[in-house]
Amino acid sequence: MRWLNELRRRMHFSMHTARYDQDLAEEMRLHLELRAAEKEADGLPAAAARAAAQRQFGNTTRLHEQGRDARAGRCSTRCNRICGTASDR
Repeated sequence: MRWLNELRRRMHFSMHTARYDQDLAEEMRLHLELRAAEKEADGLPAAAARAAAQRQFGNTTRLHEQGRDARAGRCSTRCNRICGTASDR
């Protein structure tokens, strides 16, 4: 039955990709805001603090794509492993 649960999970991810992408984008935005606020508290002007936070955080598009790929790949790999194991029986 593990394979069935994994299949359900994979289907859930594929049907709710937009929501997960939005959640990830929001989480990254919050992290950037927190880092910028810390840098402002250290005395940097607002624009410089935002730029420094962005440089420190990295490329958000790349990070977003890596998160999506990791979620899809992990689910796909696990499902294939479970289904492959189940079909060998």
